Amino acid sequence: MEERFDLNRTQVSGVVQRIWDYGEDIFVRLEFVPDEDRPSRYITLKIPGGMIDGQFVTIQPGELIQVEGYLADAPYTESIQEFFRDAKAKPFYADTDEAAAWEQIEIERVGTQIVVTTLASINSDPRLTSATIQGVVVRSWTGGADSFARLAIYDQHTEIIGHNEKKGLPRRKPHYVTVRIPGGEVDGKKIVIHKRNRLRASGHLHIHFYRQTLPQILERADKKGLIKTIPSKADGIYAVRDSLYVIGVSVIVFAKRTSKQ
Repeated sequence: MEERFDLNRTQVSGVVQRIWDYGEDIFVRLEFVPDEDRPSRYITLKIPGGMIDGQFVTIQPGELIQVEGYLADAPYTESIQEFFRDAKAKPFYADTDEAAAWEQIEIERVGTQIVVTTLASINSDPRLTSATIQGVVVRSWTGGADSFARLAIYDQHTEIIGHNEKKGLPRRKPHYVTVRIPGGEVDGKKIVIHKRNRLRASGHLHIHFYRQTLPQILERADKKGLIKTIPSKADGIYAVRDSLYVIGVSVIVFAKRTSKQ
């Protein structure tokens, strides 16, 4: 049996804001413009090993670049100290009896980045931001009028984590990316999505900002018992977070008609 892969392609152009390293990998903070009606946004690029096609890259802040690559989720752990730093607030628990419990709080978070496969310097910005992804729906939900689908994407870049003896194929760890469908419709058609459907979406990248409060942090870290220790003066503490979505401009649902349709 031949191994088949999902689509996972994206392109973006913008201005390099910051560059740093982690091990041998190079990371770039890129400023891009989602579309003409929105202000600029920021996205993280990853250049594995600092190389593209076996060659080390040359890049510097302020440079205008265009990249191609694939979207990948990037799980990481955030400490409570980092949350307070992002919230621009002083930890209120330092001199309390619960200080030790607060200091041990860690929050599991997931970001989304572009793993770069091609990179080029350009002279003018075409304001390019496009993505085509395909995968299995592992979760679907609504937010206001919009519909969302979290996709597990088994593309050719996914990590092999085992072997499927029945199929004679590798078992892979998927990339996870979220599709957002404004108004739940595309071209005037209501898009119906169910868990385990396969979905292909083409569109553009979108960065959504939202507030995350202390009680929400505690619930996420399974530390609800500490909510009652938050003083009234700290009720308004929050950090601004961002999530990357692919806005579905065209969508294909790989499924069969049900009897209710």
